[in-house]
Amino acid sequence: AGSKCEVYLLEKSRVTMHHPEERTYHIFYQLLAAPEPIKQQIWSGLANTDNESFDYVGWTNTTTIEGKSDAERFQLTVQALELIGLRGESLQTLWRAICIVLQLGNLDFVPDPQNSDASIVDDEEELDALAELMGIPSPQLTTALTIRTVQARSETFQVPLTADKAKESTDAFAKEIYAKTFLWLVRSINDATCVENNYPGG
Repeated sequence: AGSKCEVYLLEKSRVTMHHPEERTYHIFYQLLAAPEPIKQQIWSGLANTDNESFDYVGWTNTTTIEGKSDAERFQLTVQALELIGLRGESLQTLWRAICIVLQLGNLDFVPDPQNSDASIVDDEEELDALAELMGIPSPQLTTALTIRTVQARSETFQVPLTADKAKESTDAFAKEIYAKTFLWLVRSINDATCVENNYPGG
């Protein structure tokens, strides 16, 4: 027998916001609790970080769930992913996608001193870290996050975003990356467990 998973109503809002007494998605805590050599192998920006290093995660007083720590659950998650064939570069890509989501949350925006209707990234170091992780030049990434491109008939316009709008757009981007990554993972699980791919004549 095989199986297939369906995705219903993924709570994307939890990626960027959660109540102080609650946790966001467990995978964030697990990744941040991973052994330092593994974290540095995934992305240099993860070195010596913890939950409070990323705004989307933050402090939590929950250190164990059902008797296991986040570090222990990270190892269990890796083992489970390996069972469905996710290892090597595919696994690294998954972790880096999650890192991109985390780092997007560390970006804040302030009004552009030369144009109050436009915005700039408040912390260049946080921007450069994200650009390095994504493999995109910082100026190009800044443009993508602070300017909206509008196409009307045969013309294309670039509209600057205010600081608030840029933050909203960046949060929406993070939620979409998380959702697409989740769907990709579900497809990978289905490929590994469905009858069609794993049993003759399925």
